[in-house]
Amino acid sequence: MPNFGIDHDIISTQKHMDQQEKAKGAWMPKKNEDGKWLVPEVYNDVLKSGAPSEIAVGPIGFKAMA
Repeated sequence: MPNFGIDHDIISTQKHMDQQEKAKGAWMPKKNEDGKWLVPEVYNDVLKSGAPSEIAVGPIGFKAMA
């Protein structure tokens, strides 16, 4: 299998993550006392709205607290 280097989407994602972490600090997800992930409020709002659960999957692939 030839090695064509890192995909341009990965390079772009890494660049944007670096920019956002410099502006807002590193994103370090945490768990609550029940061991469930604490997620940004927007995902909790989606869950409360009754939308299908696949919409509540974040961009990094974890599901919001149920």
